[in-house]
Amino acid sequence: MKTLGDARAHFWLVQGMAHRLGADLPGAFASGELGPGEWAGMITRCRGCSQPGACRDWLDRTETAEAAPSYCRNSDRLAELSGD
Repeated sequence: MKTLGDARAHFWLVQGMAHRLGADLPGAFASGELGPGEWAGMITRCRGCSQPGACRDWLDRTETAEAAPSYCRNSDRLAELSGD
């Protein structure tokens, strides 16, 4: 079984990806659009990703984007939360 990545590091990867896509996770959480279990699930999905280094590189060179990279395990939900 694959070991999951560091929870804190992946929390920030999810936050960074959301920010680049225009999704306001804290706002969605405050409004009830994103529940605590779902937010935790997004972080867990990210922790299982095999490409966190590629994600960090993408985040470092990207200010805004229309879509997450194809390997992002949260791309569909982040697109919904960004209004796309």
